Amino acid sequence: SYGALWFDYAKYQPVTNGAKALDVHELGSWVLGNFETVDEVKEALTGVEVWSPVTPALGIVPPLHFSIHDASGKSLVIEFVEGKMEIHDNPTSVLTNQPNFSWHLSNLKNYVHLTHAHAKEMEVKGFKLHPHGSGGGFLGLPGDWTSPSRFVKLFFMKQYVETPENHNQTVNQAIHLLNAMDIPKGVVQYQGRRADYTQWILVKDLGQKKIYFRTYDNQTFKQVDLMKELANQASPLRTALSAPQKFAPVGSSPGPG
Repeated sequence: SYGALWFDYAKYQPVTNGAKALDVHELGSWVLGNFETVDEVKEALTGVEVWSPVTPALGIVPPLHFSIHDASGKSLVIEFVEGKMEIHDNPTSVLTNQPNFSWHLSNLKNYVHLTHAHAKEMEVKGFKLHPHGSGGGFLGLPGDWTSPSRFVKLFFMKQYVETPENHNQTVNQAIHLLNAMDIPKGVVQYQGRRADYTQWILVKDLGQKKIYFRTYDNQTFKQVDLMKELANQASPLRTALSAPQKFAPVGSSPGPG
């Protein structure tokens, strides 16, 4: 799978050989259309020079960095800093936004004390101190919406969640993790205006080749079976993303559905 995330520090490569030039807008198609594994992508990247024209819809060169995953569980981060390509193996399988990936890895060292274990009580001169309920092991876990905090939060949550027993539980668990990153409208503002919110959540099942997604306005997840659709679809599949949320009635006389 391929993902592109906003990265303010991006500066793409200068093209020294036109035969090796790859427009960053085509990077995703090139990766997904030619390679099956992270190792294959990593090797092939040494033979290209990634540049970018202005994106007409944005009016700027899009500053991005990229996350690549394969069905074996391997993960790769691609960044372009000061005109040079940086390729990182990603043992965390997590990527947010700026700063660069190496900084995020180093920042995790500030939180090695975090644990899912219940905090122990202590006694000082006969005075006993008990923790206020469970969850104290994660005291100090960042909870704001900045990209460094989201990186730390998702990384440590992934370490301690229970191992799913089946496929449906795995998808459900991924949704719970991503829900913890969800930014509601209004909580992030810039110069008095709404600056950011979670427009959608996407879960990619690389084993069964399925995609699950929901939008901000509709919390009900939809599923796309890629192998089925690719076998039966002669043209691109399009679906409405702005459908309003519906709620299933519960009672003595539930409605249809």
